Amino acid sequence: ALAFPARENGHEVRLVGTHLDGAIIAHCKATGRHPKFDRPFPAGVLCYRAEEADAAIAGCDLVIRGVSSFGVEWFSETMLPRIPERTPVLAVTKGLLDLPDGSVRTFAAFWTGMRRRAFGFVRWNGVTYRFLGKLRRARALNQTQVRVTAFGTEYAFEGEGFRLWVEFVSPLFPDDRELASCPVCYTRYRVEADGAFPNDFCVALALHEEFCYSDSRAPVVGGVLPLEGFEAAFMTRGRNLVLSNMNDCVAPDWGDTYLAGKESWCVTESAFYQFVATGRAEYRRRELESTYLLATDTARTGCFLTAFDDKVSIFYFGEWLKGYYFRDGKTIVDALRESYAQREEIFVRCAAFDADLKRRCAAVGEGYYDLACAALRQTMGAHKLVQNGKGELLFLSKECDSNGCIGTAD
Repeated sequence: ALAFPARENGHEVRLVGTHLDGAIIAHCKATGRHPKFDRPFPAGVLCYRAEEADAAIAGCDLVIRGVSSFGVEWFSETMLPRIPERTPVLAVTKGLLDLPDGSVRTFAAFWTGMRRRAFGFVRWNGVTYRFLGKLRRARALNQTQVRVTAFGTEYAFEGEGFRLWVEFVSPLFPDDRELASCPVCYTRYRVEADGAFPNDFCVALALHEEFCYSDSRAPVVGGVLPLEGFEAAFMTRGRNLVLSNMNDCVAPDWGDTYLAGKESWCVTESAFYQFVATGRAEYRRRELESTYLLATDTARTGCFLTAFDDKVSIFYFGEWLKGYYFRDGKTIVDALRESYAQREEIFVRCAAFDADLKRRCAAVGEGYYDLACAALRQTMGAHKLVQNGKGELLFLSKECDSNGCIGTAD
């Protein structure tokens, strides 16, 4: 429908089929017309199979996405990364997302919902690869494996000349109240190379300022804490109103977000994009730009820490209660220090717990281990552990997709 007026207005048109349109494109090339229409394409309309998309995109001034609603995700994942950063993309899809319950939702509503951008990168021989998040300026690594354990999710990736293993770990031991209530998570990694490691090699994580507020952008401040053997960058909303929002479907818009590694920065987006483009990290902050936390490490095996200090966890019958870990005056800095110092011991405990869980689940039946891992994560992750003024231990369920209300029926 768009090829005809575009060509009639003097533009060269390159029509690219999806991976499902091979027969249609073959017919168009052979006959000069679409099989559903009698009118032939004007001269100057060229047809390409999905595999030929790179050749079709090369040198284009504009890309128009005209797939059906159900092809939008395919386009975003398969075609969008091939399009040069400065080439505009026009979308003419109706834009209805089919949900598992059979209902539909507009992509506009889906895409404008709250998001929290997080990125993981490997810098290798002048190229920045990504293993976490979507960013067209970084090349996606090929994921080769995923494995779920009791407290972690492990991924394997391949790049040009190297292999990367990443594990996201939350050590929520049901029998260790200190660790279960310590708000620090790990990102472990290991890199192997076919040959020598390049001079520019590093692994990095980054977090966008969206972790600091709910659905409306707010002023964000931050900094970096130099600690023993590592650095912790942090950011927080300029004005924190703890437990202040009782609306439905809101995210925390108070508290401090931390990202720790061998070297860490609290910068704005020009410094973030400079790192993506060049692999060079440096302090830079500019007015009106979004804030990012960035942590890097040049070791072949290492880990990063992410943490969230919510200041106050629960308002319970008139009491403002901190998380159990903080009950006797510990701070988020204590949590970061202890988590970093004890990391290897904690990883060993995680592996032992997981092996024991797997052994016991095997006696029940096939697939029970996967169910147990999911149940363990939900049981521990969707709750808050606190201690009230009477010394009573409270393990309270919180809404994960609302406003953090306690023990609601939904």
